Amino acid sequence: MYGTEQEIDNTMSQWMLTKRFTADPKTNALIRQRVEEYLELGGYVAQAHFEKAYLSLLDEEVIQPFRGSIASQPSAAPEIPPEIVSWIESPRTSTSDLRHHYNSDPIFRKQYDAYEKTKVGQTQVTLSVEEYRKLPAAVVAQNYRRDHPQGFRVAVDKLISAGLI
Repeated sequence: MYGTEQEIDNTMSQWMLTKRFTADPKTNALIRQRVEEYLELGGYVAQAHFEKAYLSLLDEEVIQPFRGSIASQPSAAPEIPPEIVSWIESPRTSTSDLRHHYNSDPIFRKQYDAYEKTKVGQTQVTLSVEEYRKLPAAVVAQNYRRDHPQGFRVAVDKLISAGLI
């Protein structure tokens, strides 16, 4: 067999990074085993060996199909503590409070940036009549004017259109 174990590992990593990836260790072991069988006949390890092994195992119905490289997999979203999310989304949190924490606390800055990325396309804020009436008028005016949290204006407009406030 040509190629060392390290060369086979490196080539398999490159194949997974650019061509196909599955997190199933059994499937990966079957593909690698088939590649090693190919290499026993001679030659040097290449990504084409892994693709050929995948297709032949798939044709034999030994493995299930999978697609997408590691590079195309969605990245894991950073964990944002629920109390931070509730504080950010609270109608009582003013823009100046957010700005102050964002500028003075690097951990909060990362959490807030991650929060902003997760809420793209989400503009629904639920606001009950009781929650609305608990808010000081200045906070309502400021949040409505700046639409903070995003969707606050829509929530207030819904209460107005329903005749609740």
